[in-house]
Amino acid sequence: MSNLLFDLHLDRHGFWHWLGFMPGSDKIVVSRRGWTNRAEASLAMTRFIELLARNAV
Repeated sequence: MSNLLFDLHLDRHGFWHWLGFMPGSDKIVVSRRGWTNRAEASLAMTRFIELLARNAV
């Protein structure tokens, strides 16, 4: 999981989504839901990363 990178993206409709991707790979994970508040999108991204970390053990 250490190779995964995450970022926030504002789409053309004004909704924030989190993106997860691995350098050198063409695969990307995008949140289905969009948030109007960047802080809420960031919190959702953090929760997803924590979930991945728990399942990786």
